[in-house]
Amino acid sequence: MVAIPIYVRHNIVLKGGSGSRIEMTVGPKQSMGKILEDVVLEMLMPKAVLNCNLVPTHGKCSFDPTQKLLQWNIGKIELGKPPSIKGAVNRLDMYGEKYKPFKGVKYITKAGKFQVRT
Repeated sequence: MVAIPIYVRHNIVLKGGSGSRIEMTVGPKQSMGKILEDVVLEMLMPKAVLNCNLVPTHGKCSFDPTQKLLQWNIGKIELGKPPSIKGAVNRLDMYGEKYKPFKGVKYITKAGKFQVRT
């Protein structure tokens, strides 16, 4: 049995529709006492997840909507500076609409204030 040199603390709330959130913190175990390099965290999301808007404190985060794979390239983890990531998991379903959205708004997602035009 191999001891894993990192810990992952998480708070994951996946609800139907909106209101789903993810918060994770990754750090080295106290017993190791070494700097960890080239750390990558991967997480398969449920089929219902269409998009993830996550902001990492360290490294880069990407989400592949076809494979439903969240990948967080953390890189180097130093002692006393545990990186974290948090944000929302988005879902948008349109049913019963008799018109097609025009090209200009295809695949755009923004945080903050927004307008819905019908």
